[in-house]
Amino acid sequence: ADNFRAGIIRGYTRIFNIGRLGQGCYLNIQPSDYTNKLTCNFIDISYEDLPEYILREGYYNIEILDPSDYIDSISGNVNNPVLTVVGDQSIINQSIGIEPQLNYVHLCLTGMKDVAGWEGVQEFLHDTLCYSNKTNDYIPLKHWLNSLDLAKYLVTNNYSSR
Repeated sequence: ADNFRAGIIRGYTRIFNIGRLGQGCYLNIQPSDYTNKLTCNFIDISYEDLPEYILREGYYNIEILDPSDYIDSISGNVNNPVLTVVGDQSIINQSIGIEPQLNYVHLCLTGMKDVAGWEGVQEFLHDTLCYSNKTNDYIPLKHWLNSLDLAKYLVTNNYSSR
């Protein structure tokens, strides 16, 4: 993969909801209200590398976006197909009650900062959902981070052995 850049997709919500107990949750997108817009990473993958990419993203379903559903920050809407990875419902159903891991959240935020700057980070924190064991529901990532008892989180998730 190369040519990492920001893009916008319509009709999806970003959410940490793929995972299993003890492994944390992975980020994915789920269909949403068409008016919802997300800044995301666009990357170019050659046709030769596409099979490896699909195998690597085994927890996801690969979908082709309609050209009206995305804007490429470099060239605008183009004729090249844009693929997205959407969480597989059978795996999502196993992850209710699993909060994301902080090191993975940090990786996602770093990636967003690299392609979309601080505005992208702020959008990510505000618009990305994750499960909260305090509320027993999905809440914005920003609210989840603000509600964390960090010391308890580190002990519960066994950070001392990493």
